[in-house]
Amino acid sequence: MDTITLERVPISERVYNQGEAYRKGEETDHADYSVSLSPFNMPSLVEIGLDPKARILTVKFIYPNSEPPSKNLVDQDVTVLIGENSRKVLELRFASTDKLFRQGEAAQIPTSLIERVGNNAVGAQRFVFEKTAQIANQVLAGCWNNLRKQVAAAERKDS
Repeated sequence: MDTITLERVPISERVYNQGEAYRKGEETDHADYSVSLSPFNMPSLVEIGLDPKARILTVKFIYPNSEPPSKNLVDQDVTVLIGENSRKVLELRFASTDKLFRQGEAAQIPTSLIERVGNNAVGAQRFVFEKTAQIANQVLAGCWNNLRKQVAAAERKDS
C-alpha cells in the first residue's frame, strides 16, 4: 500500500488531563482523588497518513505496549479499531477524503460511535476508551489545518 505520512505527532504526557487535576506528590488525604490513564494506555506517538489511491486517511496510535485489535467499528465513513482488552483507540480510518478535506471542521470520531462503544464497555475499559477517543479528537483538531494544506499541495503536485 502506498501511504504518504503526513504528520507524526508526539503526544505530551498530560494531554488527556488538560485541567492538570492530578499533580504528583499532591495527593489529598480524603476521598477527592483524580484518575488518569496508565502509561500503557497513553499513546506516545500518532502517525497520520493518506493512501492516495484509496483516498483513506489513517490515524495510528502507537503505545508503549501492543495489543490485538477487536473488530472494526464503523459509523458512516469512519472506522475505529480499539484494543481487544483495554478498549483503547488503536487506529482510525476516514474514507471519502475528498469530501473530508473540503469540510471546514476537523475530522472527529462521531459522538454516536463513542456512545455505542462506551455503552458496551464497563469500568476501566469505558474510561480508557473515552479518554483515548478524546485524545484522538484533540490531535485531529490540533493538526487539521496543516493536514488540509499538505493534502492540497500533494494534489497540486500530482496534477
